Amino acid sequence: MPTGADVCLFPSQCKGSGIPLLEAATYGVPVVTSRTSSLTEVAGKAALLVDPLDVDDIAEAVRRLIEEG
Repeated sequence: MPTGADVCLFPSQCKGSGIPLLEAATYGVPVVTSRTSSLTEVAGKAALLVDPLDVDDIAEAVRRLIEEG
């Protein structure tokens, strides 16, 4: 089932459920998430990890995924 999403952006600043990341992976949607929360354990090497307070870091990760795949 196509989602129409280019990227799943989930830069959480607190602990949270990894379900959105798993759902994105199920549909083959690349993920950008925080490196400062427990989500790194869920994402592993399957996501780009960013500082959730650094807008430039988030923007660069999204740009990379859209332009470079």
